[in-house]
Amino acid sequence: MNAFEENYGGDVEAQNIEPVVSESAWQDEEKVETRSEKEVSRSLSSFRDVFSFGNRKTAICIIFGSIFAILSGGMYASTAFFFSKIFEDLAGKAGTPQYMENVRLTAYIFMGVGAATFGTMAAQNTLFEIAASEMTLTLKTRWFKALLRQDMAYFDIKDVSGTASIISSNAARYRRGIGKKLAAGIQFTVVVAGTFGFVFYMS
Repeated sequence: MNAFEENYGGDVEAQNIEPVVSESAWQDEEKVETRSEKEVSRSLSSFRDVFSFGNRKTAICIIFGSIFAILSGGMYASTAFFFSKIFEDLAGKAGTPQYMENVRLTAYIFMGVGAATFGTMAAQNTLFEIAASEMTLTLKTRWFKALLRQDMAYFDIKDVSGTASIISSNAARYRRGIGKKLAAGIQFTVVVAGTFGFVFYMS
């Protein structure tokens, strides 16, 4: 029996002595885990990942919704031309038949543009909302199917209820981004481009 065995009373293997890990080592390990979790949370999805939950129906809705969004943006941009025209008409001699005819024609044009814009915007929002609803439902379904394929030990480690609430809140954001936000982004991009094009053309 050596000196170590005398101090600790007998056989070393029978003592079940656990290795001593310093507090700094535990802190370093926690920092590494926290850093890796932050890196995973900061990773952004690609364009392909965002639209990977779609199918043929959602693709058709997005394509036709984008067409209607472009038309809506073109309607908005065309109002710059009609405003410039009405100012030219108002600068003419008031009280003449031609003056009133021009004002009446411009009023009818604005009514037509407003009705057309209402129709195209209603169509674009409807189609994008249909696509967003279908893709959001697919996202949730795939997540729950992946959850059911996990081993029982997974549920001991992970907080499934907390993850489910995160998925639900993020799914609502995903639906809003794919739906109204994407439609408005396409529409107002066309508005800005069309307005600048008209300004440079007139100058």
